[in-house]
Formats: sequence, structure tokens, C-alpha cells
Amino acid sequence: MGILNSVSDWFAARHERRVLEMESLGRCPMCNGKGFNSFSMYEYYYAEPVECAGCYGSGNYTDWYDGNEQ
Repeated sequence: MGILNSVSDWFAARHERRVLEMESLGRCPMCNGKGFNSFSMYEYYYAEPVECAGCYGSGNYTDWYDGNEQ
């Protein structure tokens, strides 16, 4: 169980570092400030971009934070 806890702690620390980095840049951590996410499963497959569910398409950290407050 020690290995699983270590991996879990590593993922949590990695997520926190990412959120802090995006906060300093003022960008949404889910979409990197783009405001949308595009999902391409194949190299030659085009999918319409989907509005980011975290920041509601704005790309701003404050909008993401307001939507994820607990």
C-alpha cells in the first residue's frame, strides 16, 4: 500500500503545482487559457472544439476558480 500512497501523493502534488502555475499566469488549468478543448482521437479526424467546462469558455483562472470553489 505504500507504493499506491506514494503515487497518489505524487499526482496530488503535481496537480497543485499545475494549478499554482496557471494561477500565476491567469489561465484556466483545464484548457491552458484557450477557452476550448479539442478532442482528436485520430490523426486525420477533425472534431469541433468544445467549450471548456471549467472556465465556461473564457480561459481565465478566476472564472475557473469561481466555478470550482467548495
